[in-house]
Amino acid sequence: MKITFHGAAQTVTGSKHLITTERNKQLLLDCGLFQNSGGDNAELNRHLGFDPSGIDYMILSHAY
Repeated sequence: MKITFHGAAQTVTGSKHLITTERNKQLLLDCGLFQNSGGDNAELNRHLGFDPSGIDYMILSHAY
């Protein structure tokens, strides 16, 4: 299993955790957007850091 972190580094917004299993299934835990990062929000939210079409499952741990 491989876990990659996209967002929420040194901040609490933009949390996205991509888990790739041994069978090459991709599970996305949360898909947060960046907020209050100055003028970079739109650019940061435009680039997820992974191809969303490859996601097999998605889990939302919380919602607002």
